[in-house]
Amino acid sequence: MSNFVAIVATKFTNLDEEGNSDSESYGYRIFDDYANEYGNIFEEEDVRATLTDPAALLRMVQENGNDVAQAIIDHAMEFNMAIEINGEEYDNDTWVAWLTPED
Repeated sequence: MSNFVAIVATKFTNLDEEGNSDSESYGYRIFDDYANEYGNIFEEEDVRATLTDPAALLRMVQENGNDVAQAIIDHAMEFNMAIEINGEEYDNDTWVAWLTPED
């Protein structure tokens, strides 16, 4: 069982053959002790907005992530785990509520 889950807003930099910055893209990384996934198809301003809104980053991952991302989230939910988002830890009740639609 995993004991650490993290989601991080990320700026990806592609390097040319000389190691210089060639291009950049924006998105997220999600990982635990066993798996990882990333998405880099987002606009810079959308990712920057998640720096102060961890719920938005979590929803971005849930709505756009592949099966690996969803499995990491499902596992954390099943085992009542906290998730670290952009360096801050959120307990299970807090982050699960962000994914639960309000009535």
